[in-house]
Amino acid sequence: MMALNNVSLNKLLKMLPRTLRQREAIIRKDARDAVLKERKTPDDDGGDFYGVFWSAAKKFVIKGTSLTDVVREHIKKSKSARRLYPLLMEGFLRWYKTHCSEGASTGRREISRAFGRCSTLSESGAVRVHNLLAWTESDGTIHIVYPYFDKDHALGPRSARLGRWAMINALPDHQAESMAILDVLRGQVYDNDNCPLSGDEEEVLGERYGRILREWDTQKRLARMR
Repeated sequence: MMALNNVSLNKLLKMLPRTLRQREAIIRKDARDAVLKERKTPDDDGGDFYGVFWSAAKKFVIKGTSLTDVVREHIKKSKSARRLYPLLMEGFLRWYKTHCSEGASTGRREISRAFGRCSTLSESGAVRVHNLLAWTESDGTIHIVYPYFDKDHALGPRSARLGRWAMINALPDHQAESMAILDVLRGQVYDNDNCPLSGDEEEVLGERYGRILREWDTQKRLARMR
């Protein structure tokens, strides 16, 4: 469980297109979980459903290992993966075949320390940018791809711009042109070409994240009283 004051970029982006009622429900649950953690109550997060797929996808790009074999094996072990994992693989491979050179993995080098925190949005919270697919091609071209996972809501360009701004802020040692967000399920990528920043991303994301954190603090106080 990752609390909202140290939230992953993916979790924050998933909250943005939700209705007010849906966001409030997520905030209330997260606040209750945070209080339970304070009381040292065991927290069962249900495991990382998407983590197995994304780990295999990264190895496929960097090392050329089989993504299909991993998906098939995981489907055998997990009933919940039977519907979504084939769709995830379809979306991911559609992006890969369109934007990457197939068969070029032998010349690729993984960028192992591509992660960071966007801490300028709020004094009381930070956004974590991690678990990136980051590599250098044989010609020196750098790619840094952040995965967006949500079966219910597509990312869309407005939220993607906010996410790209957070990436750029959290990874100051890398060029903005190398950074993209991939809506994995839908095979839709948002990069510097089709999703350039408009200039108001810090203000918009800061306001929305600050509002989420204020409500989260309120719900934590209420949860402690129960």
